[in-house]
This record gives sequence, structure tokens and C-alpha cells, in this order.
Amino acid sequence: MSLCLGCGSDSLLPNNHHGQEHIVCLECGLVADEGRGADLLPEQVQTIGLTFVADVGDSASITRCLQHGLQKIREIFKVLGIPQMMEDAAKNHYSTAFPKPLFHYVKRVRKDALAGCCVYAACRCHCWPISTIMASEAVQVTPQVFSQMYLSLIQELGLQIPQQNMPEMIRSFCSRLQETVNVKWDLAKRTIQICELCGEAWLLTGRRAMPAIISATFLAWQSLYPRSPASISLKAFCREIGVPYSTSVRVRVQEMRKLLLTLAQALPWLIHRHVSLNSVAKFIDEVLSNQRLLLRQLVSQDSQAPQVQGDSPVLLNTTDVALVEAKCRNPAQSFLLPPCIVAPKKPPLEEPERCQQPFSNEISEAEIEQYIRTPEEVEEILRLQAAILNS
Repeated sequence: MSLCLGCGSDSLLPNNHHGQEHIVCLECGLVADEGRGADLLPEQVQTIGLTFVADVGDSASITRCLQHGLQKIREIFKVLGIPQMMEDAAKNHYSTAFPKPLFHYVKRVRKDALAGCCVYAACRCHCWPISTIMASEAVQVTPQVFSQMYLSLIQELGLQIPQQNMPEMIRSFCSRLQETVNVKWDLAKRTIQICELCGEAWLLTGRRAMPAIISATFLAWQSLYPRSPASISLKAFCREIGVPYSTSVRVRVQEMRKLLLTLAQALPWLIHRHVSLNSVAKFIDEVLSNQRLLLRQLVSQDSQAPQVQGDSPVLLNTTDVALVEAKCRNPAQSFLLPPCIVAPKKPPLEEPERCQQPFSNEISEAEIEQYIRTPEEVEEILRLQAAILNS
């Protein structure tokens, strides 16, 4: 039987005060133990002093910063509606990466970004559709900081992240829109079709997925609802759906419009109609219905391109180089080449090699004597200087 430390009485009963269970003595009112009445009977309560480790268990070895990060991960899972099966993997990533100096001695903002990166990595490993924008917004950090912490996390832990599933990401992105179920389904279906067409034209190769999805969704919105106020401009559309507007999104929209314009101009019933970059969204349905035929026509025009067989390097002659340059200048055929060939980056300028020994070359004695004045030349120069001073 347990006794009260104040009066020695054995009248110890649990008391529910403000939603928290306590063990209280009925004789003197002394609180014998706090927070233990919910799972212990009065006979089982030990009124002797308990150490912190024996009282709280595993939490004694966890620092406050680590507890904050684990709590942040639980909040992210609740906010984004991610299944709890991936929460243990995210916490394991965070517990492994947090003691490392690269993540431990940083500001609180970067530690919050690390929690979001662990959630993003766990979702990617389980093939759950999630984007960097969703994860960075959940922890309220900029995409630049999130990308830096994510790359550092992948390198430090050596994680093998599988490739993203583009259709699932599109469906997940469209499900966040504040529209009806039918509108979301139609918008996701049209966006997937536009992304598949752009994938055939190398527009998605080596590019980030999220700007391409936003751009394709914008064009799909314009094609399905041409009179919608959100389709006035790209900035208005991004503000309407709650995603940040960036230069990458604007460039992807321009590239997709050029591709759609090139394919739309090849349709026979649109030859005599004026189709521009701004009005090409009205004909996306017709382009998607005949995309196989239109792409086949572009491939047939590419029959004169130089063929490279095998993996061995082949040197192109002057005629082949001219054909490739002409093909890159042709907008109809440039979509059959990767962007790195159509618009290659300028190579960095090579700095000239600096000579470490500038006077290493030896000069012969005969050459040195050519630069030494003779006594006659010295006398003439002195006479000339004296004449100039006397005049």
C-alpha cells in the first residue's frame, strides 16, 4: 500500500483536474504524482521520487530540436492528408540526418525545411504523388532553400529516389483545385494528353516536372474553358490555383504553344485560318485527336537528317552540319531534336594560359648589342638636347 509523503495517509485517489489525471491525497491535498492517474491505480502508485528517464521513457534521450522536427513531420502528414504508413520512414530519415553537422548546426528555417524534405523523400520512395511546391508550402520555406536541403539530404543519406509518376502527379495536382469533380477529371485528362504530346517532342526531357504540369494545366484550362476569367493570363491563373509564378512556367508555356501552333498549322482545315500563339489553345482538341498523324508527318520531313549508327563517334562533314543547322532553324523540325541541340548553351570562355616564367627565353649577345647605344650616338643625343635648351 502506498502512503502519502506529507501526512502518511493511504487515501490516495486519482483526480481529473482540467483534463489531466493526478494522484491526490484526500487527507492533506498533496499531489503525490502528476500525469500518472490515467493508467495506474492508487495501489500501484509509488510516491517516492522518480527520475526523469523513468518517468518519460524514450523521450529523455531526444533533444528539444529533434522533438520539434518530429512534431513538424506529424503536422505535415496531417495537413497534406498523406497515409500514416510513410510517417515512420520520414521520421527515420530525420532522426538519421539530424545529428550530422550539415543539418544540426543550421537555423530553424533550414531544420523545418529538412523535415519537409524527409516527408518528400518518404513519399517519393513509396511512389506517393507529391511535388516540391506542396512540401515547401507545408513548412513555409522558399523553393530554393527546400531544393538545397533536399539535395544535401539525398547525398548524405545516399537515398535511391525512384522516378516520378507524371500522370499520378497531375491527378494529385488537379485534385487540389477548387472545382467540381467532373471539372477536375476533365482537366486532369486533358493535362495528361498535353504532357504526353510534349514528351514526344523532347520538351519534358531533363526538365522539372512541376513547371511543366502547371503550364499544361494552364493550356488545358484555356482549351476547355476559353471564357473563364482565370484564363486571361498566366499570372492570374497561377494566383487562382494558388501556385507561385516563375520564369520556368512562362518558358514552358511558350514552348508548348509553339509546338501546338506548328502541329495546328499542318492540319488541312486550318491552313486558311489565322492561328497564332494566343489562339492556338482553341484547337488543342483537334491537335490531340490527330497527334499521331501530325508527328508522323514531321518524322517524314526528317528523312534527310544524318544517321549515326552504333555508339562510336562519327564526324559530320560540312554538308551534314549544314543540314543540322538548317533543321534547328526550322521550327517544324526543331521539335524532333532535344533542347540541348536546338538551343545549346554557350561554352565558357577559356582563359589564356599565363606564362609562369615570362623571361625564360634566352636572348643572344648579338641581339642585345642592337639595343645598346654607341658612343657616337650618345654624343649626338647630348648635342641635340643642348641645342634644344639653348634655343
